[in-house]
Amino acid sequence: MHEPHAILRARERYGIELTISDLLQIGAKIRTGLSVLTRRRGCSEVHLVMHGGTALLAVYKPDERVIATVLPPGRSRPSPKGGNR
Repeated sequence: MHEPHAILRARERYGIELTISDLLQIGAKIRTGLSVLTRRRGCSEVHLVMHGGTALLAVYKPDERVIATVLPPGRSRPSPKGGNR
């Protein structure tokens, strides 16, 4: 089964294993105000959100209600499309 991008990036960038259920919980925290909005860019928002004792920088797409990815710790800006990560 294909893993969502956010799950792969959480493993790579934070060393944590997220599940689909975790992503849904993180999205719910964002929608209910249990996060800090750090930046808006186009159709995406970057939120600082706690999950399982880890502070994650989650890129959230409100129109789709999904976590698109998680940014590396300390980085609140997504790379430009096609840019290096």
